[in-house]
Amino acid sequence: TCSLVLSLSFPQVKCVRYWPDDTEVYGDIKVTLIETEPLAEYVIRTFTVQKVSSPPGQLACLFIQDTQ
Repeated sequence: TCSLVLSLSFPQVKCVRYWPDDTEVYGDIKVTLIETEPLAEYVIRTFTVQKVSSPPGQLACLFIQDTQ
């Protein structure tokens, strides 16, 4: 299962940037940025999230960031 996160821009910070520019390993979880698609009002980022320990598994996630 993958969660969809929507980060809205307001005068105050609602979401601290926590995604990698390329690949980061957090314990036995590897997160890789696959694609960044900037659009007029938001940015869509596609990631793979992979468990590197046994048994291995992988899933794809989308992160949508409001740029307004």
